[in-house]
Amino acid sequence: MTCVIVMALLAAAPGTNVDGFEAHSFRSRGHVLPYRLFRPAATDMPRRFPLVVFLHGIEAVGSDNVRQISGMDRAGSHLWTSPDVQDRDPCFVLAPECPAGHLWVNPFTRAPGAYLRTVMDLIGELQRDLPIDGDRIYVTGQSMGAFGVWALIENWPNRFAAAVPVCGGGRVSQARRIAAVPIWAFHGAADPLVPAHESRRMIAAVERAGGAPRYTEYPFVMHQSWNRAWAERGLAAWVFAHSRATTQEAGNVP
Repeated sequence: MTCVIVMALLAAAPGTNVDGFEAHSFRSRGHVLPYRLFRPAATDMPRRFPLVVFLHGIEAVGSDNVRQISGMDRAGSHLWTSPDVQDRDPCFVLAPECPAGHLWVNPFTRAPGAYLRTVMDLIGELQRDLPIDGDRIYVTGQSMGAFGVWALIENWPNRFAAAVPVCGGGRVSQARRIAAVPIWAFHGAADPLVPAHESRRMIAAVERAGGAPRYTEYPFVMHQSWNRAWAERGLAAWVFAHSRATTQEAGNVP
């Protein structure tokens, strides 16, 4: 047990690398946000790289700065750092950790919580400090993190090139604001914790607003639909095919 505790403390130490993810913390608006950052190879080259933001589920809430890239959330964070993806589409991967006692969104209003707003501040900071392509910032997440995905694109629709929420939900009233955002949502039809109705109603609202979101629902699958979603063939390629620049050129930005 002592060994496990020591290893966890080392994993959370600033600068400690876990599977290529560096440990850091960011202070803004009076809040301290632990986060992990994966850097693509050859960032010294004269080019800019995409950024994928991964929002973990409620099981990873805490301050050890390792849960959000391990356990149930490992596949969602590591999909983007896999050799296949990095060879084809090298990118930065940001995995913040929501502190205990907080959620990414207000559970009643579904407005961004304090730490989700801090994530937006962090994205801006990373854009200033790193060679990040501002036209290719993507956001994805599972369960509580998927509610965060919907909230981010609803409040900052022009900041993200694509969004992938897995078993979450948003505000139907904001559908018109996100109609131009490329969205691929996933849900398990038998989810007892976050009913599939949450995704269905958002997809239907975005379609009514003129958008063309994608939606994949897995029959008989319960809450952990992310196990299927993160293994979905073509998901990463679909994400990286989008950029804000091409969306604007097509005249699709509201």
